[in-house]
Amino acid sequence: MSPWTGSNRHRAERTVAHARLIGVLVDADQILDKPTFEDDQGINGDDEEAKEVENGEFCKPPQVIRKPVVKAVAAATKRASSSNSSSQEAPKKKTKKAKA
Repeated sequence: MSPWTGSNRHRAERTVAHARLIGVLVDADQILDKPTFEDDQGINGDDEEAKEVENGEFCKPPQVIRKPVVKAVAAATKRASSSNSSSQEAPKKKTKKAKA
């Protein structure tokens, strides 16, 4: 995981927390006008350049390429076919070994 991915995740979490906090303050009538409040507090939103970078190739998480699992499927198929053939045969009786 690249350092940018971790920092981007934390930034996203902070953005969500900020939005929830402002929403709670607006709902409680502590803030009458959100844009005025943010301007008074010096809170600036993302500019267009930051939004372009965040939506670009640089910030996309790497794609994980997974190999197909062929052996497990083949083994499962073998087990299924062997269990079908053994179910047609008579069940084997368990015998106790005599102690010598």
